[in-house]
Amino acid sequence: MRLTLWLSFVTVTTLGAAQLSQIINTNTVPGGTGAPPMTAEQALAEMKLPAGFKASVFAAEPDVQNAIQLTWDTRGRLWVAENYTMDSDRFTDKFLDRIVILDNADGGARFRSRRVFSEELKNLMGFAIGYGGVWAMTSPNILFIPDRDADGVPDGPAEVVFDGFSHAGGNMHTSANGLEFGIDGWIYIAVGDFGFVNAQGTDGTTLTMLGGGVVRVGVNYKF
Repeated sequence: MRLTLWLSFVTVTTLGAAQLSQIINTNTVPGGTGAPPMTAEQALAEMKLPAGFKASVFAAEPDVQNAIQLTWDTRGRLWVAENYTMDSDRFTDKFLDRIVILDNADGGARFRSRRVFSEELKNLMGFAIGYGGVWAMTSPNILFIPDRDADGVPDGPAEVVFDGFSHAGGNMHTSANGLEFGIDGWIYIAVGDFGFVNAQGTDGTTLTMLGGGVVRVGVNYKF
């Protein structure tokens, strides 16, 4: 059996027009700085696998960086949400976030092509693919980015379909995140410790979640 390893660490270069942050090594120890994080190849060499398994590096820096969510689509492409706007426990306006697509068309162990789907996002905390496009949690909004022919290129500008998913406490990284389609066709969203108050769909319906949990939203823009 083959185990394909997807690895991402902490080296950043600026790509495209988006302003992406310089990653700082936070692997520190009291009284000094620890060793830098391992490369993907170094981490691979340290792995101990069960008999019959083989691991390989599917993607690593600088092709993918600051990943917060991965999603495979029905064409076998790996979509990755990269977040650069989270600064410790708050969002910053200095940078932009993006979604990239890694295609492994030949079925091999490493991706063959890379495409930036969108790099004009702010406060990206997750996304889901389905119903003609990409649904992105960009606090306080959920955006719908149309891609009806599924070619990995937006068909038009993003549309705000839900609003009000602002964090209700001090730590912004505990806001709504991690979108995923359920088998019922609804989008399920993880909610951190502080939750949100009075999120609103385009039909005027509202939803509040205080404390950790899971909520769902409909592709008809209702709760």
